[in-house]
Amino acid sequence: DLAAYAVISENGIKPHAVAGFSLGEYAALVAAEVISAEDAFRMVQLRADAMQKAVPVGEGAMAVIMKINAYKVEELCQQVDGYVIAANYNSPLQTVISGEATAVAEVAKLAKAMKGRIVKMPVSAPFHCKLMEESRIELEQAFANIVWHDAEIPVYMNVDGLAHKNAMDIKANVLQQTVSPVYWQDTIQNIYAAGCRSFIELGTGNTLCGLVDKILPETSDVTIEAYE
Repeated sequence: DLAAYAVISENGIKPHAVAGFSLGEYAALVAAEVISAEDAFRMVQLRADAMQKAVPVGEGAMAVIMKINAYKVEELCQQVDGYVIAANYNSPLQTVISGEATAVAEVAKLAKAMKGRIVKMPVSAPFHCKLMEESRIELEQAFANIVWHDAEIPVYMNVDGLAHKNAMDIKANVLQQTVSPVYWQDTIQNIYAAGCRSFIELGTGNTLCGLVDKILPETSDVTIEAYE
């Protein structure tokens, strides 16, 4: 992500705002000059280690549910035993659930019965839910040693989909992201509402381009591009 950002920066492309999906939020913070690239790499490694320790492999899971709206997915999560929540609000008809493996499997069965499309995610832990609280506490201690700056441009953050510039607010939101859902649909809608019309995805693949297209399907004034 940061390598792609360096290339577009060298070619004179400067963003009016930034956002990053889950782990990508750290790259967005570097782009907004909230943290240094060196600190970001250290933070990413700390995050990975802490999250892996929080839940033993096999006890948690995540799955993508498509063709069913988020409100119905939330209802399904409440109908099963065990802990599972809607963890990534990707687009109007794509939501990721996260939690205990057995509960995730039960919700997946219910969603499939409703003609939903289910894709189990190949992840090692149930991210963006309260099962990651142990990792949030560990990261809070580690991040106290990081130098945080106010953002040079607005950073639209996962935890609420809103723009932030204050260093301490951003720090708190990055930590909270560990145990909270990613409100990506709100993020894109709010960026659009702020006046942005050109969306550029940086890094490998074009998954986020597809999500933006689904979130803003009726807008003819939007351009969506990906740079690897």
